[in-house]
Amino acid sequence: MVVDDEPEIAEAVAYMLSTITDHHVEPFIDPCLAIGAFQDNPYHLVLTDLRMPKIEGLELIRQIKEIQP
Repeated sequence: MVVDDEPEIAEAVAYMLSTITDHHVEPFIDPCLAIGAFQDNPYHLVLTDLRMPKIEGLELIRQIKEIQP
């Protein structure tokens, strides 16, 4: 999971990681949607921007850790 409020960055990073690792990497531009997706399917890796308008990256990680420590 890649979370960044700038769509171009989220998609580019997800594409590069999926190409390099041969794993499915999903981009999210809305941290609230990322949390919902994580609840449905916990991801093995979360890469997030720190400064986003709705939820900052550290808060996103805190909420994800509540779902699955």
